[in-house]
Amino acid sequence: MRWYKDLYLGSSVKNRKRYYKYCISYSKKLTGTYCIVLSQNGGDLLDICHSELMRFHNAFPEEPLILGIAGSRSEACLLAGDIILEVFRKTGGFDVRTYFHERE
Repeated sequence: MRWYKDLYLGSSVKNRKRYYKYCISYSKKLTGTYCIVLSQNGGDLLDICHSELMRFHNAFPEEPLILGIAGSRSEACLLAGDIILEVFRKTGGFDVRTYFHERE
């Protein structure tokens, strides 16, 4: 898995970025934590996955790019909306994949 350099964080995980990155990277169990990942499907913009899914390397066809971490499903949905809104404001479109691959 790859991490976006300017990782987006939900309000409940904002003060413990290093802790959550470590736990997700090294397959530690986190309950109620979600990752916002650049979609593997060309028709979608973002995927919201439980952090436990990151433990399974064969769950994704290619190495996932994690854009954000949130402490709950609803917080992850709001954070994904913020990410898409930021991409729209900066580019005038919804080409999330190109936007993040250029900034990576």
